[in-house]
Amino acid sequence: MHLIVVPERAYPPRGRSWGVAVQLYTLRSARNLGIGDFADLRVLCTLVGKRGASYVGINPLHASFRSDPEAASPYAPSSRRWLNWLAIAVDDVPEAREPAVARLLADPRRCDEAARLRSAAAIEYRGVAALKDELLRAAYAVLVRRDVRRAAFRDWCAQQGEALRRFAVFEALVARFGRDVQAWPAAYRSTEHPDVALYAAAVDHFGHFDVAVHNAGLGGTVPLVEMTDEQWSTVLDITLTGTFRCTRAALSHLLPQASGVIVNNASVLGWRAQPGQSHYAAAKAGVMALTRCAAVEAAAFGVRINAVAPSLAMHPFLAKVTTTELLEELTDREAFGRAAEPWEVANVIVFLASDYSSYLTGEVVSVSSQHP
Repeated sequence: MHLIVVPERAYPPRGRSWGVAVQLYTLRSARNLGIGDFADLRVLCTLVGKRGASYVGINPLHASFRSDPEAASPYAPSSRRWLNWLAIAVDDVPEAREPAVARLLADPRRCDEAARLRSAAAIEYRGVAALKDELLRAAYAVLVRRDVRRAAFRDWCAQQGEALRRFAVFEALVARFGRDVQAWPAAYRSTEHPDVALYAAAVDHFGHFDVAVHNAGLGGTVPLVEMTDEQWSTVLDITLTGTFRCTRAALSHLLPQASGVIVNNASVLGWRAQPGQSHYAAAKAGVMALTRCAAVEAAAFGVRINAVAPSLAMHPFLAKVTTTELLEELTDREAFGRAAEPWEVANVIVFLASDYSSYLTGEVVSVSSQHP
């Protein structure tokens, strides 16, 4: 139970006093971006304070839905705990003085757009939000490269605790699935669900992410006639279902930002047969199909999804669980007559994650000569 205690009077004036009431969003100044902001409020308070005013009354500044700028009513907000990001004065942010952000603020095209927004008869929330979003993202990109500011920001986030984390996760999910929570997939209706928690943790730690590489897999050799339901299910759950869950969770973050890359780890066994590998081959074939289908869905959002299909990449764990005879057989199948080094597979993943593959999506790239 939460008990809220309030004073009998919010503010007991002494003698006669006067002030002004203003809808902050209606203010215009030579420097704002088409909507009143905290810098405008500071100037207004100074002006009326010098003339003897005791107060300035403003409209509620509850957080609006970032993904739906036109839903601007403060009486149906995204949160009543946090403030409206549209009231941030971008040129007041310390990072605005950094060259990368200063250039954007001074860019003639953006200046013209700001002037147009200021002169509009009514607030063009979508245009204001687009301009502020671009500038604030640029400011954040500078902040995370400055040790002192990054540390201060992380300290502030830590002080706000779980409430801020939940708000950020909620906003990301609203951007992906819309404001009707009941229409969301069941997995995303709780901030504690593993799909939500997995990538929320990555965003908490790094601030954001642009690339997700899904590498989990489990194999084992057993003839199909001897394979138990548990052996089959365990391999598919980790290798295929795990990749599905990671891909789904990553898309919940990448689609709203309209950019990003996912690279899944498949295998040449998704194409060819090998005794004792029915469960693993089925799982990797599923990863290939998942990659292609997900790529088609994500393309409209500017997100690319590809997969690598290695064959034999030598590492200590593989040597431990595989017989010498099988390793020699697999090596003989390769055109180079040797196993790949892990870094050779990693380089292909780096290529798929980079802008050098910007027109590549839905592809499975073989890191082996055993492509069918």
